[in-house]
Amino acid sequence: MQFARRRREIVLLLSASALAIGLLWLAGPALLRHIVPSYNMNIDHRLKPFDKTLGTNEDGILSPLTVHDFRPEDFNIIVLGDSFTQGTRVHYPSPSLVESSLTARFPARRIRVANFGWMSSSPVLQVRQLLDIGAKCTPKLVVQCFDMTDFHDDLKYTHWFRGRGVEPVQISIFHVASTAVSRTLGVRDYRAWLRSQVRWGEPDRWDADRDRARPRYFAVGESLQRTAPLLQTSWEAILATRAVAQKLGAKYVLLVLPRYQQFNPRESPRDWERDWPTWDQYIYEPFEYFRRQAATAPFPIHSLLEAFQTSGAFPVCFTDDPHWNAAGHHVAARAITEFLVQDGLLDGAE
Repeated sequence: MQFARRRREIVLLLSASALAIGLLWLAGPALLRHIVPSYNMNIDHRLKPFDKTLGTNEDGILSPLTVHDFRPEDFNIIVLGDSFTQGTRVHYPSPSLVESSLTARFPARRIRVANFGWMSSSPVLQVRQLLDIGAKCTPKLVVQCFDMTDFHDDLKYTHWFRGRGVEPVQISIFHVASTAVSRTLGVRDYRAWLRSQVRWGEPDRWDADRDRARPRYFAVGESLQRTAPLLQTSWEAILATRAVAQKLGAKYVLLVLPRYQQFNPRESPRDWERDWPTWDQYIYEPFEYFRRQAATAPFPIHSLLEAFQTSGAFPVCFTDDPHWNAAGHHVAARAITEFLVQDGLLDGAE
């Protein structure tokens, strides 16, 4: 009797689970359009064109200008990056402030800055974006902003492309749920993490290659000696981006963006993220990595860490979110403007 009751419970549980999965599968596209209405639901997940809320143009770029406004005779700048570049919750993100600042310095030449930033992008996706639409802006300079999560995201996207090919693949509601659970646990892939915790679980091929499932901020949680091989994926994507910029006839510069934990832990006291390491022994390792790369790189590499450490501005991040507030974007824009001018990257804009 007890066995029969237990079997019925198991059957009901499996049936209910199958029904729930089926309903989610059918309703998934509508749910995603409601949850993230401004983003295309594929691996690249770029911003949608003509989004009135965000103010994107016909190519999904954060600009009131159309591609026809970026004339070949102008000094056009493309800024690549993630949500920090996009400018979460601010009216004037750093790219637009850089445009204003450079216009004031070089009034004789029309300078246009195209904000190519979008949430959770990284060099692996940004080089694809630059290849797709970069030529439309006829850039004379490409600025790539590198965030502390980009090392992790580049590994993730490379893994996705290996498994699904390089063509954009539609993301389902299950991909979004998987990402949400993984971020909550602070790991790259919760399924791989779960397998690593269960003795009888089969090892994931990717995790076997990479030693174990990596948390989002693995680059600031371990020594550079351990992580350097994993950082190569991002570096190769950066080199590819620079190569595309050269083919477009543009100069290139790489900017490394700090997180507030690296310059002032008092920022963002109600930060919703929970996966930053609780120890600070290795939090500056990414800057050391790029310092070493800069010694032989055929293009300038700059860190914005010192600019934020010495700005005297507080707060520069939102109370409940690690992204920069308006003051933070002003700090970044001033530093970026100075780097571009000092490096002579604006030569020809006079």
